[in-house]
Amino acid sequence: MSTATIDHARCKRDGLCIKTCPMGILEFDSEKYPRIAAAKSDQCIKCGHCVAVCGQSAIAIDDITPATCETPRPELQITPAQVAQCFKSRRSVRTYQKRPVPRPVLEQLLDIARWAPTAKNGQPVEYLAITAPDQLRSLTEFTLNFLRPSLGMERLIKAWEAGHDPVLRSAPLVLLAHAPTTSFTPLVDCTIILAQVDLLAGTFGLGGCWAGLLLAAINGHAPLRDFLNLPPGHAVYAALMLGYPQHPFARIPPRRELRVTWR
Repeated sequence: MSTATIDHARCKRDGLCIKTCPMGILEFDSEKYPRIAAAKSDQCIKCGHCVAVCGQSAIAIDDITPATCETPRPELQITPAQVAQCFKSRRSVRTYQKRPVPRPVLEQLLDIARWAPTAKNGQPVEYLAITAPDQLRSLTEFTLNFLRPSLGMERLIKAWEAGHDPVLRSAPLVLLAHAPTTSFTPLVDCTIILAQVDLLAGTFGLGGCWAGLLLAAINGHAPLRDFLNLPPGHAVYAALMLGYPQHPFARIPPRRELRVTWR
């Protein structure tokens, strides 16, 4: 159950908070001040829309107050051209330097990604960051054991036997996004947040690659899931390798033409 606090001296009674509330729980009282409808006080998802949209700092929802919110800085607004280069320059990195990713760098990256959208603002995503070389090796071994019976996997097995890592590409860090299986859309939430991590990685000098083989093994190989020792009721929905790229990319290759059907 949520409580709205209204500063009547500041409130312009313009109804912006009511209009932007995604759950439709705000209404005008008899004096045209906003309030939470009595029958809907348990439906607030604490997204902060009402607090964010109020230019007068007149509304707070529980512990979401104007003082706890950041104020966007116009001088930091990035241009479409800058965003375009960031998106286009992102590559799937499969050769990494041997140096580890410092924990403060990863923590800063993940801290920024906390603002990724999640269904109903549930914010269910948690991470397992694996950097220990012996554990990374175990991830590859578990994955290859899972894939070994499949047709067409001989190339991967031979590469591993020759001293190469065909699964994790010798990345110094593997990041797993997991969430309770009972959350609203855990697959979507984890995928969105790791996609943002992947894009943000370049601004920290890092590169990433989605660990599809590992994710398939996690979903299909019980010994690997036991090895991960996730919280009860959790499952891994996205996996990303991260590290410092061994080779810089000097160009942005073309992509297929845009395909849009307008109705």
